[in-house]
Amino acid sequence: MKSTSDPAPRAAVGITGIGAVSSVGLGASLLEGALDGSLDGIRAIERFSTEGFQSHLGAMVPGFDGRGDGDLALDFALLAAREALAHAHAKIDGRPGRIGLVLGASFGEPDTRLARLTERLAGALGIAGPRVTVATACTSSSNAVGLGKDMLDADAADVILAGGTDVLTPELFAGFHALGVLGARPCAPYSRDFGTTLGEGAGFVVLERVPDARRRGADVLGLVLGYGLSCDAYHATSPDPTGAGVARAIRFALSDAGVTRESVGYVNAHGTGTDANDAAEVKGIDSALGAASLPVSSSKSFLGHAQGAAGILELLVTLLALRAQKLPPTTRLEGLRRGAPADPVPAPRAHAFDVALTLNAAFAGANSAIVLGTANARLDETSGARDVPSRPVFVAGLAALAGGLTDIAAIAGRILSGERIERRAGECDVSRDLPRAEPRGLDPSTRFAATTSARALADGGVAVSGELRDRVGVIAAATACSAASCEEFRVSIERRGLASLNANAFSRLVLNAPTGAAARLLSLRGPASTLSTGRGGGLVAVAYAASLLCRGPLDVMLGLGFDEVGGGTGDPDGAEGAGALALTLARGPVRLASWVVGAPGGAGDGDGARATVDAALGPRSASEIDLVLSDGPVPFEGARVVDLGSILGDAPSACGAIACAVAAHLVRAGGLRRVLVATRGGGASAALLFESEREGARA
Repeated sequence: MKSTSDPAPRAAVGITGIGAVSSVGLGASLLEGALDGSLDGIRAIERFSTEGFQSHLGAMVPGFDGRGDGDLALDFALLAAREALAHAHAKIDGRPGRIGLVLGASFGEPDTRLARLTERLAGALGIAGPRVTVATACTSSSNAVGLGKDMLDADAADVILAGGTDVLTPELFAGFHALGVLGARPCAPYSRDFGTTLGEGAGFVVLERVPDARRRGADVLGLVLGYGLSCDAYHATSPDPTGAGVARAIRFALSDAGVTRESVGYVNAHGTGTDANDAAEVKGIDSALGAASLPVSSSKSFLGHAQGAAGILELLVTLLALRAQKLPPTTRLEGLRRGAPADPVPAPRAHAFDVALTLNAAFAGANSAIVLGTANARLDETSGARDVPSRPVFVAGLAALAGGLTDIAAIAGRILSGERIERRAGECDVSRDLPRAEPRGLDPSTRFAATTSARALADGGVAVSGELRDRVGVIAAATACSAASCEEFRVSIERRGLASLNANAFSRLVLNAPTGAAARLLSLRGPASTLSTGRGGGLVAVAYAASLLCRGPLDVMLGLGFDEVGGGTGDPDGAEGAGALALTLARGPVRLASWVVGAPGGAGDGDGARATVDAALGPRSASEIDLVLSDGPVPFEGARVVDLGSILGDAPSACGAIACAVAAHLVRAGGLRRVLVATRGGGASAALLFESEREGARA
């Protein structure tokens, strides 16, 4: 993501390669069977025992039932990614730092860092550009495609490999069983039989700017015109029954794409087969699109619910449908239930359309919508290429928790003195900051996320109520699932067995659970996402939040980073900490003058960190910067550099967010004119420049 001081044209983003591993087999071409209704990937589970469960069905990738080594997620991803790159004829040799990877992943193993999967995949493929993990449960891979488009818009890379991967494990199966959503019969959305069928797989698209793709003679398969995110802010696992969250995501996506709702010719719905999800989603579609006769079908009826890979696999089906001008059906339609779409596409048929929507929803209230378009003459390389509006971003409020400290001035003082801060987070009294919240059942990560978000909003004088709730969102960075919730989940299995595990603890084993809980407690219903890059994640989250705020129909975005003790740090006395900033469009004393995300340091075609810092400086010289805050060594000469990594310890996600909060505080206090926050990064380098708007501030 990159800021702009003047409106800049965005080239349309095209898909030039596709790859898939799914329950119907290896290869994206097999998904074309959806267009004649011949696909069915749902069968009895053989990889693990389902004794004691109501359901015995899954949508497993064929040929892998004998595997149980825990590396299937990487294996699936490698197969699909290599197919997509080969299909696009995308060569990594010679420019590894200009090819990026955005991987969506849902449930990880307890106490592990999902970003490590992304790094292993990038290493196997030779990708050295920016590498970001999106962890928003079942919207992960569709959010990854949207973020990949943003990164191309911002010139963070020339090619983005975007998609997701997931594996059906006994724990995952047992968790959904405990929630009561698995069906005894195969998934049949909109039919009289309720229940979903879990699946697995991986899928990727190669994204390029259309002019670049055409210059190298690549075939543009279709266009990613725009995308939208929202949060239900309703419940940890159940959707808002009104469908309002789905409708908001659709409207954001249409606005981002610059297309009208009348232009949408087909919707590939999330359609899990559960009564609550399907009914709410159809209401949201009807509300946002206002077309009762619009064809709406669910690919989960033949692919199953592939979790973190669901969005990308369903996007691929939609793309193939656009190219063939045929509609994929909702299979097994029997006894249409109340609340079903008027046209659920009971059988495949020819259909003329240029624009389609693909929708997904997830735990923690996350919703996503992607607008796809054909690459024909009517939708040429200017489609989706609207100007980026010039909307300056200001910092309204700040909050941080670190080393027993909650006062931002005290934290800044300790950091500037170079004094190491103890690894325990500061006082985190949820009842004080959120008096209507029930502290019981909130794990430490959720308390960190909720309290720092509440304090940042209060510090900025932002009262979230009424219609403003729809225009406030949150982007967070996290390293691993809550260690406390992971332990609660493990103990419940140990004491009660898989078939009777703790469903509440299971629902918190997604990285975005604390983000969703914070949004719910604060009534934040705008865009919500959770990222992980290893080191530097907090900076990337703030940059992403600023990017969405700069161009979207929003008023406030929160940028947030948090880490919990034992949360995958490999250190039993590991880091606790959190930081948050409320970014607004209202003029204030601190402006976020620029933000850039790029390749990490040591990229194959140059030092990505140096290039990122230079881009963030823009026309300014290094001598105009008063201070640099970093979470590791960064290349900078001309100002004092303070390494927060040596002060805060191993807090990969929180460190960058705390650095941003301290930088904004120092500028707001009036002593400094410009403070740069930078990281060499884990999966990506990032640099953000905070600048005073006050007259007379020290130059």
